[in-house]
Amino acid sequence: MTNSKNNSILSIDYPHSHFIANGYKAYAPQSEINADIAVKGSSVLFDPNLDIVEQQRYRNAIEKRNNSW
Repeated sequence: MTNSKNNSILSIDYPHSHFIANGYKAYAPQSEINADIAVKGSSVLFDPNLDIVEQQRYRNAIEKRNNSW
């Protein structure tokens, strides 16, 4: 994504995480994680694009969902 005012790169989109211009990652919002789990179930954990932080967030959300039933 680029900013039309100064044409600088703000982030490069990846399926679950985003690299921000300063080098830090911004991760998927919780609503996106919940939607992924609703559609894909626990198979979402097999996504090779998930880094370890995102995998843990998905595991935590799956566990929370399973405990609330």
